[in-house]
Amino acid sequence: MKRNLYLLLLLTCISMICSTLLEFALSFHVLDTTRDPKKFTLILIITMISGCIASPIVGHYVDRLNKKYMIIFAEFVAITTLTVYYLNAYLLASITGIAILNIILAIAGSINMIVLQSDMKTLVGEVFLENYVIYNRIVSRVMIILTPMLRGILYSLSKVNFIIFLALFLEFISLILIILLKFETHKTHKIISTNNKKTYFIISFKDVIKVLNQHSLLKFLFITSFLINFLFSFLTIGEQTSIVTVFNLSASNIGFIGVFVSIGTILTSLSIKWLNKKGYNQFYYISFFLMGVTVCINIIPFFILSKYVIVFLVIGSFVGGVASTLYSIPSSIYQQLILPEEIKGKYFSIDNALNLFLIPLGYAISGIIYSNTKQIYIYVYLILIIIIFLSIVLVRNFPFQKLYNLAIQKDK
Repeated sequence: MKRNLYLLLLLTCISMICSTLLEFALSFHVLDTTRDPKKFTLILIITMISGCIASPIVGHYVDRLNKKYMIIFAEFVAITTLTVYYLNAYLLASITGIAILNIILAIAGSINMIVLQSDMKTLVGEVFLENYVIYNRIVSRVMIILTPMLRGILYSLSKVNFIIFLALFLEFISLILIILLKFETHKTHKIISTNNKKTYFIISFKDVIKVLNQHSLLKFLFITSFLINFLFSFLTIGEQTSIVTVFNLSASNIGFIGVFVSIGTILTSLSIKWLNKKGYNQFYYISFFLMGVTVCINIIPFFILSKYVIVFLVIGSFVGGVASTLYSIPSSIYQQLILPEEIKGKYFSIDNALNLFLIPLGYAISGIIYSNTKQIYIYVYLILIIIIFLSIVLVRNFPFQKLYNLAIQKDK
């Protein structure tokens, strides 16, 4: 199990480097070849829609088929596709060719993500589950800081075909790591529904709804996770836009300020075991409170335009990183403990699909609102503050720790 933990962390590093390099290189390649932002946006939309559609289908079959074979098949498809594009560079000269590449890689990535999410507890074991969730979050944030520098250097020094080759090499390493992972011997899970064994696709997802209705904390986390992702996507665009258009700062500050989200996440993840003396229930209250503080800090510069604007934005980003970590780590652990193995694929596929839709929606709504008038944007900030603090009042008596302990006892 410990061996699997290290292999999964290494796989996270390689996967993030590979996906970031490809996304960046293909995006700029589209802009360089077409000089048309609309076509670039179209590629992004096609990729997002492909992920949304593929995710539930993948989740359905992840719960029914051998997970190791599925993820190996996904890697084989990704490697084969990248090989074809590397040997036939002319395919990258057309929007259709790039769109097809993005769709195939999005589906393969969806399979990898859902398989690893659904099998996390069995791969690392309950003993190392908490450590893996914490370390994986740290590794992810470190890579978020490092990969932008790497992708910028590589793209400036090489052609897109070299990035394809590098991605192909990284995918091959990923395949080796996946083969080395020790999955549990595959066995067909029994279906929760009382229907016949050949459960239909749509009916099978009713099992997820049944489980959500049986566990109030799981349902709470399922709903609030989407609202939180929407909130942070909304704030991200608002902050980035205001840096240039309102506060007249250089666009280079966007990357600098964004780093502090990762720093807040890393420091909180490193200290979360030390903080967890009174149980994880305290983290939910604190995280909601800090989300409200984050919104408050972000709105202050709109009223106090001064040379200290960037200080407020840095602090806001740091607090936002702390808040999201205090919420996500205990949530991830609880979901792994309470969810039946036979529906984890479907559960995480729904989660991924909705986030793929809601996060870009947050970007779009934020951009539309801000483009009209700054005053409307301020009112939206104030509404978000009220909603967050009302949420704290509503959940103050929610028995987080009791339900969390019951999940641990149930698993044992």
